[in-house]
Amino acid sequence: MNTSNYLPLLICLSLPVLSYGAPEFTGILSSSKKVTFALSDERSGASKWISLHQSFEGYEAFEYDARDEILSLKKDDTILRLKLKDSKVQEGQYPVTGTITTAAGEVSTVRDVALILGREATFPLAENVVLRLTTTRRSDGNLEYKADIERTIEDGSKQTMASPTIIGRPSQRVALEAAGYKFEFQPN
Repeated sequence: MNTSNYLPLLICLSLPVLSYGAPEFTGILSSSKKVTFALSDERSGASKWISLHQSFEGYEAFEYDARDEILSLKKDDTILRLKLKDSKVQEGQYPVTGTITTAAGEVSTVRDVALILGREATFPLAENVVLRLTTTRRSDGNLEYKADIERTIEDGSKQTMASPTIIGRPSQRVALEAAGYKFEFQPN
């Protein structure tokens, strides 16, 4: 049996498998001191903010082209060049742009991050401090934003510093301030 006739078919069938599960570049958080990148894996549901030379799902971020908004990742011998994902409104997703102001007064810009209904979004605020934000739709059509500002203590345990909740219309600018941090954003 001549198997060479099946080689193109095998190659075509294997191509989608190679790209399945690759991370997506879904947001940027930039300040005067550093830039962090939101990566997500739709298949596993995992998401994380990382800086250059940090890893997500085995991929290390090694280069960022700010002009073209392309983040380069490397895993073994594979290099991925990811363009910042377009912020398109989809059912249950609310792309936002805004700012985070730390207790020390440092302002970071959040760009094109999608808040997904019912799923927690995490934003780094400072060393060992994160904002956990969960958005849900209320029966009246408004959105409820449940925020937890959480600090990791030296022993690894978590301490909630504040837990404010805010309610607003889907297109409304939202701002919250708690525990010395201010987070404000506008849906795109």
